Amino acid sequence: MSTNKRVSYWNRIYQNTESGSLGWYEADFKKTLKLIHEMDLPERPITFISGCGTSLLPEVLLSMNHNLIINDVSTVALDKLKKLIGIDSAYLWLEQDIGMPLDLKEMTIDLWIDRAVLHFLTDQNQINQYFLNIKSYVRSGGWVHLAQFSKNGVSKCAGLDVKRYSVEELSICLGNDFNLMISKNYIYTNPEGGQRPYLYTSYKRL
Repeated sequence: MSTNKRVSYWNRIYQNTESGSLGWYEADFKKTLKLIHEMDLPERPITFISGCGTSLLPEVLLSMNHNLIINDVSTVALDKLKKLIGIDSAYLWLEQDIGMPLDLKEMTIDLWIDRAVLHFLTDQNQINQYFLNIKSYVRSGGWVHLAQFSKNGVSKCAGLDVKRYSVEELSICLGNDFNLMISKNYIYTNPEGGQRPYLYTSYKRL
């Protein structure tokens, strides 16, 4: 799917669906926060949230003194989130397809968070670019948290095909500069009661 089609598709989703009804909507962030608390982050980390959508995770992280780079391909999603948490709350709002090259100038990232975004990239070139973005901006000693559909997860979400991951595949994509620190299987129950097997991983860059 091209970037323009991706933008239109996700804008439609966020325009026509209430946040709490989205299949990936998560009101309880305990799983993610527990992993973050186990990371040796600086006092005011620069945290990149990939494909944030209308999640209120940024609100929680702001209370923990994170400087946020909030990314999504959907203008509609970002506009909704700005109204919810305030336009000045983020260090940077970044409307961009995460499967395309990022231009963050000289910025470095302490923590990259991705919950249920990477698995929507099915084109290998976009997947390669996604991981190149991580390698280009996550600093030495920085962290990457990836929560994606596991191998026994569903093959479609939001009407789109998804790519499911194993720990081995994620580790290969990140390369030898990233050490796997944590990996856990997690069953997420969506707003409609459906169970979705996820793989939660945390990596630290050498």
